[in-house]
Amino acid sequence: MDKLFSLKDKVIVVPGGLGQIGREFVVELHKRGAKVAVLNRKLPDKAALADRFPTESADFDLFK
Repeated sequence: MDKLFSLKDKVIVVPGGLGQIGREFVVELHKRGAKVAVLNRKLPDKAALADRFPTESADFDLFK
């Protein structure tokens, strides 16, 4: 599947990315090389999300 298309250096915005379904999208997009911006109504501390999201990566950020 990786050979079909590349998301490297693409910026993808995921509204509701902290929910159950959105989280799966965010993780998979990041694995495929995308820079991911997550929009959510509530923003928890990044440290609280470290076990579920690539929060240490420069290609991942949260926005309200």
